[in-house]
Amino acid sequence: MTRVALLVNDLSGTGGAERQVFELATGLDRARFEPLVVLLKERNDFAAALEAAGVAVHPLRRRGAADLGCLLRLASVLRAQRPALVHSFLFLSNLHAALVARGAGARAVVVSQRTSYEHNLPVPFSALWRRLARASYRRVDRVVFNSRAALEEEVAAGLERDRACLVFNGLAEDDAGTRAVAPTLRRDAGGGPLAVAVGRLEAVKGHAHLLEAWAAARGALPAGARLVVVGDGAERERLARRVRELGLDASATLVGPGPGRAWIAAADLLVQPSLAEGLPNAVLEAMAESHAVIATAVGGTPDAVIHGETGWLVPAADAKALCAALVEALAAPAERARRGRAGRARFEERFTRQAMTRATAQLYEELLTTKPR
Repeated sequence: MTRVALLVNDLSGTGGAERQVFELATGLDRARFEPLVVLLKERNDFAAALEAAGVAVHPLRRRGAADLGCLLRLASVLRAQRPALVHSFLFLSNLHAALVARGAGARAVVVSQRTSYEHNLPVPFSALWRRLARASYRRVDRVVFNSRAALEEEVAAGLERDRACLVFNGLAEDDAGTRAVAPTLRRDAGGGPLAVAVGRLEAVKGHAHLLEAWAAARGALPAGARLVVVGDGAERERLARRVRELGLDASATLVGPGPGRAWIAAADLLVQPSLAEGLPNAVLEAMAESHAVIATAVGGTPDAVIHGETGWLVPAADAKALCAALVEALAAPAERARRGRAGRARFEERFTRQAMTRATAQLYEELLTTKPR
């Protein structure tokens, strides 16, 4: 059995990459791999589930940018646990893995880029972050991407194509508990046609454009149609104020943090209005529930949503196009259902946890067979 260390900043239950670490840790074939999780920080919203699955978790309790001792603590954990392979997720963890893993005894090092580094890094230091990330890639064996867009962007920036690997996000089937809650959520939302947006309330997620589109569509929507926005973040107060300014109190609600998967199951339609994305788990959750999706054509979303087949794709930051898609989708339940069924078929083909873990395991075995012990 091969021991594999999965390194990530933390395990926030609302993060897309964090969810993928959990899916991978619990989905790898335990006859072939022994996964352990290393957290640069400490938060672990999946603690109970990981413990139940027998996956050890090692928090390093990083205390900020000045905590260079975190590199030493990481090296110590890796030397003690002796994983054959280290696989990191997200920018900060990727840097730590590139700097430490091989010197601590790992035979292979894999890093994962989960989004566009041209469009989705914090300013004003985005150019520096890109240079650091791309320099770190020279110290690892493979760079895994969850979207074609991000992969092609990095190849264009100089990454050798044979060191880039595409592995789509994968999700497990949700349990029956989610679907049991869904009817109550739908009833609480009024029982009419229901569009849901699920995600962090940050400017990059595009919710302001969604509210503008909903306001413009209001007169053309079916009676009783409602928009529910699920999530929390820095934009929450501003968005709540915008709901009032647009006169949307009766038809649009920001419910705050909540059971996103259950809201998706309750809905008729998922709306993903992001300005930049990796491969959003909410879109895959909607496809798993046989729901059609309206989404912006950014990042990896077009890998999942096929316009006219599994949903509607619109340009980012285009409230007019988003309005038109909302009106068309909510007025056509039969067409919405057809696209939802096609989305479910696409999910089963490409975006299950089994597909993701199978592709990742194949990469691990390929690397380890070429690396001497």
